[in-house]
Amino acid sequence: MYVRTFQVTDFPKLIKLAETMASESPYFKGSEIDKIKVTRLGYEIITSGSAYCGFVALENARIIGFFIGYCIEAFFSSQRIASDLALYVPQDERGGRAAIALIRRFEAWAKERGAQKITLGISTGITVDRTEQLYNRLGFETTGRLCQKST
Repeated sequence: MYVRTFQVTDFPKLIKLAETMASESPYFKGSEIDKIKVTRLGYEIITSGSAYCGFVALENARIIGFFIGYCIEAFFSSQRIASDLALYVPQDERGGRAAIALIRRFEAWAKERGAQKITLGISTGITVDRTEQLYNRLGFETTGRLCQKST
């Protein structure tokens, strides 16, 4: 198993994984994936060296998870903060090394960009307790909660 940066050829599989994530998540249930938006972000990650990153975990040349994140200055200081937009590993691949490898690659990317803080969220509602335990084992401290309200 290894992790690499997004490639254009990954986009169809990434869109399918995003659809699976949305169907599994109470947070996203009923949401339709905007394929154009996903593809546009993918191209931005690949071509611009922007504040965003995208990684895939592969096993036998098959994508078994993805991570999208960013690194920016905090709105209140010049401190650089890195955070995730999405981390997803399908049910049949969970419990392996994919999530850990993706997080470790993101941490290295964030440090290369001068991040002083790295945050990971759990906003999908998928295996929340297990995900929090994983993050804690990897050295992340639980510092808050996420509240939502539908309008």
